[in-house]
Amino acid sequence: MIQKPLKPFEVDPKAFILMIESFTKSYPHHWMELQEIVKKAKQESDKLEFTEKGIGFKGENVNYSDLSPFWERYLDIEDIEAADDLKRNCVFQDIKPSSNNAIFKTSGVQNISYSLVASKVGIKIELLIKTLRSDIKDKKLFNKLIFDEIKKNQPEINKKFKNIFWDRLDNRIYSRIYFVIEKRSLNNKVNLPRLTIGEMEVTQKETIFSKMAEFTDKFYRVFDPVLKKIDIKKIEKKLWNSH
Repeated sequence: MIQKPLKPFEVDPKAFILMIESFTKSYPHHWMELQEIVKKAKQESDKLEFTEKGIGFKGENVNYSDLSPFWERYLDIEDIEAADDLKRNCVFQDIKPSSNNAIFKTSGVQNISYSLVASKVGIKIELLIKTLRSDIKDKKLFNKLIFDEIKKNQPEINKKFKNIFWDRLDNRIYSRIYFVIEKRSLNNKVNLPRLTIGEMEVTQKETIFSKMAEFTDKFYRVFDPVLKKIDIKKIEKKLWNSH
């Protein structure tokens, strides 16, 4: 029998179990007490399956109309990954989940942001090059110049990270560089195989959330040094000289 929780959970119970297991590494002298908590938590959490509406079954497909529960689950996992021995950069830490199909975090370089997107091609991590500066009149050209500057590093990047898509998008204002983490959908609006609730179980060795954390971390490690070398002033000068 599936048991419904008495109150809504503020943290995914299975994410809580991972957090306690991580604590045992930092506080080994409390190992026995913490293991007892983990044992009892697992017994209870095994009775539960979660969807955006509450209880569901592992074989069911997810069908999110509001994606904020999905991003909440991912952000919880990313926080736990940060506390583990295998350090993650946790690009999307300290941001609020979105009800839309993407979450964003600044790269630290003006006009460029990291985004995780549930898109038509699947769940992807990308660099979005899109200036919002009011002093830049030709935003489209400015974005393309930034893209071209980053793309100079493509041979080196391709050695470290395969199957990256470089979309200059000459017919649009913005440009993007992305990697498809999983060719799956989160609702029936996208014509791709849908994730099941079971595939989102955080107690599995690999879930969609762990894959997202892994590839986001790798993507960040590859692109962050490149972005730090970008000279925006030099690109601005090139833009002014083109007019």
